[in-house]
Amino acid sequence: MKNKSIITILSLCLGLSMATTSCDDMLSSDSDRHSYEVAGDTLYSYWGILKSLQNIGERYVILGECRGDLIDGGEFTTDSVNAILSFGLNGDTENIKDGANRYLKVSDYYHVINSCNAYLAKVDTLMEKADGEKYMLREYAQVEAIRAWTYMQLVQVYGEVPFYTKPLLTTKEIDEFWNSDYPTANAGNLVDLLAPELINMEFVEKIYGYPQYNNYGRTSAVCHSSLCMFPVSVVLGDLYLMEGSAASCAKAAQHIAVQIAHRTLVLQPFVNF
Repeated sequence: MKNKSIITILSLCLGLSMATTSCDDMLSSDSDRHSYEVAGDTLYSYWGILKSLQNIGERYVILGECRGDLIDGGEFTTDSVNAILSFGLNGDTENIKDGANRYLKVSDYYHVINSCNAYLAKVDTLMEKADGEKYMLREYAQVEAIRAWTYMQLVQVYGEVPFYTKPLLTTKEIDEFWNSDYPTANAGNLVDLLAPELINMEFVEKIYGYPQYNNYGRTSAVCHSSLCMFPVSVVLGDLYLMEGSAASCAKAAQHIAVQIAHRTLVLQPFVNF
C-alpha cells in the first residue's frame, strides 16, 4: 500500500477508536477516580472492541469459505464474492481492491487493533478484589487474544501488513510510525511477534478463567458469556498452524489440548457434551 493510504487508514482508525470505545476518560493519565470507576470505563472499552469485531465477523466466514475448495459462484453471486472466488484472475481488477470490495476493508481490522492497543496500554491489571483476585487480568487476556486473532485475519487476507502494538492516538504518532522503520507481520513471523505474550495469557486464563458477564438472550435461547470468548489456547494453536512448520504444528496440538481440558473444566456448568 502507498504511504497516503496507510496514513488515511490509521487516521480513520484513530477517529473511530476514540468515538466508539470511550477512550477519552480511560486514557487520562491524571485521573484520580476510584479503581472501580476506572474498571467500569475499561469495561466499556472492552465492549467497544467486541462491537467493532462485528464489522469483521461476516467477512471472516465468507472469506474463509471463498478460500476453500467446496463452493463456487453462480449467476446470483455478487461481484465482490466472485472476485474473491477467482482470486482476482477473472479480469475483474476493480472488485479486488481494498475498499471497493465490501469484504476487503483493512481499516476495520486496524480499528480493532488500535482499540486493543489503547486498552492494553492503560488497563490496570493489578486491581484486586477483597480476596486478592486480580480480576482485570481475565479481560486483559481476552483483549490480547482478540488482537492476535485480528492480526491473523489481516495476514490471511493481505499477506504482509504493518505491525504495531503501541496505540496511535494522534496524527503525529501515525506520521512518526509511518516514517519509521516499522515492522511488518506475515505468516512466517506472526507467531514470534505474538506468541510469547499469549503464552503468558494462556496461563492467566487457566488460573482465572474467562470474564463473567452472565447470560445473553431470552429464556428460550440463553447464551452464557463464556461461550462468546476467544480461547487463548485456540488462538495460539492457529498462530502456530499459520507458521506451518512441523515443529509449529506440534506446538499447535499442545495448545489445542490445553484448551480441550480447560473448556471441559470451565464450561461444563453451562453446556451439555
